[in-house]
Amino acid sequence: MTPTVIPDDPESTVWDVVVIGTGMGGGTCGFELARSGRSVLFLERGLLHEQYLGLPAPETPPRDGGRLSAGFWPDPFTTTLDGHESTRDLPIGCCTGGGSAVYGMVLERFFPEDFHPRAQHPLAEGANLPEHWPISYDDLQPFYSEAEGLFRVRGTPDPLRANTAFNLMEPPKPSEKEVLLAEGLASCGLHPYRLHYACERKSTCNGCGNVRCPNVCRNGTGNICLRPALANHAAHILPQCRVIRLNTSGRKVVDVECDWRGRPRRLRANVVILAAGAFNTPRILLRSASDDYPNGLANSSGMVGKNLMLHVSDFFLLSPREGRPPGLMNHGLSFNDYYLGEGRKLGNVHIHPFTIDAQVVETYLHSRARLRPAWWRSVGRPLFPAAARAGAWWRSGAAFAATVLEDLPYEANTVFAPRSNDDERVRFEYTRRQELRERSAWMREALFKKISRRFSVSLRSGDDNLNYAHVCGTCRFGDDPRVNPLDRNNRAHDLDNLYIADSSFFPSSGGINPSLTIAANALRVARAIDHRL
Repeated sequence: MTPTVIPDDPESTVWDVVVIGTGMGGGTCGFELARSGRSVLFLERGLLHEQYLGLPAPETPPRDGGRLSAGFWPDPFTTTLDGHESTRDLPIGCCTGGGSAVYGMVLERFFPEDFHPRAQHPLAEGANLPEHWPISYDDLQPFYSEAEGLFRVRGTPDPLRANTAFNLMEPPKPSEKEVLLAEGLASCGLHPYRLHYACERKSTCNGCGNVRCPNVCRNGTGNICLRPALANHAAHILPQCRVIRLNTSGRKVVDVECDWRGRPRRLRANVVILAAGAFNTPRILLRSASDDYPNGLANSSGMVGKNLMLHVSDFFLLSPREGRPPGLMNHGLSFNDYYLGEGRKLGNVHIHPFTIDAQVVETYLHSRARLRPAWWRSVGRPLFPAAARAGAWWRSGAAFAATVLEDLPYEANTVFAPRSNDDERVRFEYTRRQELRERSAWMREALFKKISRRFSVSLRSGDDNLNYAHVCGTCRFGDDPRVNPLDRNNRAHDLDNLYIADSSFFPSSGGINPSLTIAANALRVARAIDHRL
């Protein structure tokens, strides 16, 4: 592959498709259209990383304290959480592959019940839950199978979903530690299975999460979609490209206004796919306000940026009470006993195959530090190496586990419009409802009590256990244009050639990792776009 995938004069071409963002939605959707023969131009705010694409280092090193180099959104977020405003860095991916370049590689399907959200939460007063998604599980099922094959997902079937035909590759042989964990969980009355995990597990792999890895064993859109789209299907890409606004004429987006290589550009395409993530996609739409669309694009419903959802994730260390197994895990485990049980909808629990060594512990400390104020980071970070070595020795026999608890949509949880074209700071407001606090506490207490006979549990997440990496819901799809920005094929109701392919489209968040649903839906949307073209 050569740097010719970066066009010298992108404004001279009318592309079939311009894709804004290269994460699970944009990367997958653009790849599918490129291999269908469409001319595709990807726009990526972050860097092209040579280990994914065989390209040289970026022309201009970023001046952001290293966050962009590490694959994360470079600017702090301004958050108003439960009425208290703060400024913090959040673990939002921004590079080749978007969030999938730093994700934990868990690719699990939603349950059929997730597509009927109101029935699962009948007592959630004020929640903006629809009765049904505009598509069903059966509509998405073939695309789930295709996405599992595309991303080379390994694992074993969930025993609680006996009628589901998963498309999974064989996982590696379980380690002694995994066998002990699975037996212990089963003896507590749970139903563990091998995690649905998109990882090649190369010899140098330590199951890294929340960090960009040079080993190219993480099956994200960087190596699964972008590399073949650019190398084999004539797609092109503009790295370090900041999209400013979408310009329209009537019901059509006529060009994408952006800043690339230090000067403004206007890029033309027959179809524009917006997949900048559920924080940034609504910001671009709202910043694109005009005389024809005074409230922003795709926003005749007034719902762009509303209904922000974030999963709740408690992170904890799980240590067998008997035995001290070796620290290595070859894959990982998951179970869904709390997904629909006990008369309430909760979510998934999974055990990551992270090797708990000093490097992993220090990476975890840094990931949590991103949520802390700057003064705390400056004081705490010099102590991390020593703390990581001590923690790795103490916890070598433990496993790293996480819950994924469903969040519900509320109109007041909002991503706000940028203050100007140059405003790069994401601002949002989120209030944790009492029903969320109660469900979170109930799941944590019920789970820890159930496994306490066989395991000791050390909770590692603090009071702020919102999972900002699972953001969704800010541009929902639905058949009624009065309350939904998008139609059932993810096209904006108000415009003929604008689609949204990231997690913004979710009407509800489900109780499981969203990545596979984003990818499956992106394949579905790509087929609809290809048919129209």
